[in-house]
Amino acid sequence: MTDGEHIHIISAGESIHKTYPISINQLENITRTFVIVEDDIFIDSDSDSERLKATKPRIREAISTVQQISEVMKIPCMVQKIDSVTFDAIRDVVLDIYAQYPGAKFSFNISGGTKPLSIGLFVMSVWLEGEAYHTPGEKIAIQKLSIPKMHVKDVSTNPNYVQILKLLSPYGEAGLLRKLLQVEFSKKYVPIREKDEKKTKRVFHSAILSKYLSSLVEWNLVKERYKSGSKKEKIYSITSDGILALRFIEIRGKKTE
Repeated sequence: MTDGEHIHIISAGESIHKTYPISINQLENITRTFVIVEDDIFIDSDSDSERLKATKPRIREAISTVQQISEVMKIPCMVQKIDSVTFDAIRDVVLDIYAQYPGAKFSFNISGGTKPLSIGLFVMSVWLEGEAYHTPGEKIAIQKLSIPKMHVKDVSTNPNYVQILKLLSPYGEAGLLRKLLQVEFSKKYVPIREKDEKKTKRVFHSAILSKYLSSLVEWNLVKERYKSGSKKEKIYSITSDGILALRFIEIRGKKTE
């Protein structure tokens, strides 16, 4: 059983020992860490360029320090070597990890390593529905790379999704109470026949809003939380992904006018 596990995957680089503590502090409950690195990093060759001769030892030292940090934090840390920096090799090593922990949450820090390695891990984060991060420096907060959980067309073709995003947009992170959102949305609601319905719903009711909000929350376009001090009243706010989706929709709308 791997539910509850949080697998953190790092692309190896010479500064990962500086950014790894930031990941531990800012990401939730990392339970296992994997460092992906090419075999060649552990082989010193006379044919290496001067840059590689200087860089390889620093990367090895950085990996060792990450392992030491993990030991102190009681987070198992494994080094996974790949024989070449190709997408097939990156895919296979990540799928091997996934096969061991199929129910886990996955996060990827792609700041270190070569561009092909970082790009490969980013692509795998999409396949695993994981979260990809970039850490610009040891004193800068980790930055999440937004990965859409839906196609913009899924939102734009249904005016009700768009209306909810538009209604929430002016309130930013503060959000809007559900009961107030429901009042405003009821004025904007457009009856639409769903694929599994025989006839179009003509009368608005709260279950319709719940259905749309559920999808928007799942797509990370809207955030749901309880009002402070209440276990019943909910507040909904638009996320940065929601703002991005809304802007795309508005731009596309202008192009078709």
